[in-house]
Amino acid sequence: MIWIIISLFIIICIVLILSRVYIVVSLEYLEDKQILHAYIKLYGIRIFKRRIDLSELDTSNSWKDTFKDKNFKESLEYIYHAVQNFFEMVNDVVMATRIFLNRLSVHNIEWYTDFGTGEASGTGIAAGGIWTVKGFMIGLLDNLSQIKCTPDLQVTPYFQGKFIYSKFDCMVSIRIGQAIHALIKVIRKSSFRKKEALI
Repeated sequence: MIWIIISLFIIICIVLILSRVYIVVSLEYLEDKQILHAYIKLYGIRIFKRRIDLSELDTSNSWKDTFKDKNFKESLEYIYHAVQNFFEMVNDVVMATRIFLNRLSVHNIEWYTDFGTGEASGTGIAAGGIWTVKGFMIGLLDNLSQIKCTPDLQVTPYFQGKFIYSKFDCMVSIRIGQAIHALIKVIRKSSFRKKEALI
C-alpha cells in the first residue's frame, strides 16, 4: 500500500513539473487611471486572479517623510545608499528577467494605442516615436524569449484631440519545472553576488 502511495506521489510530482502554466496580463492605461489585470491558468483552471489599480499607488509623500528628521549630511548619505541599492536591485531584476524570459513562450501580444497631442505636426512625430518604441520592445522580447505568435500592434493618431489611451494584452506560458529551475538559478546568482560584495 505504501508503495502505491509513493508511486502516485512521484507520478503527480512528475506531471506537475512537466505541466505548463499560462499567465495572462492585461494593462490598461488612461490619463487618470491605470489598471493591471493578471491571472494564472493550469489545465484551463484559473488558479490566481488579481486586479491592481496602479493609479491608487501614491508614493508622493514617502520622500518627504524620509527626510523630515534628517540633517543635510544624513540626507546625502541616505540618497547615496538609496541610489546604490537601486542599481543593485536593477541588476538583480535584469538578471532574473533574462533567466525567466529565456524559458517563456509568448502566445499572444496585443498592444493598442490611441492618442492625440492637440497639434497635427506633434501628433505625427509622436506616432512615429511610439511605433519605434513598440518595435524595439517586441524585438527585445523576441531575442530573449520564444514568440509563437504574430504581435498585433496598432497606433491610432487623433489630430483634433489631446489624450492618450493604451491597452496591452499578453499571454505567456512556462513549464513549472522550468520556473523552479529558473528561480533556483536566480537565488544562487543573487546570493553569489552578495557574497562578492561582502568580500
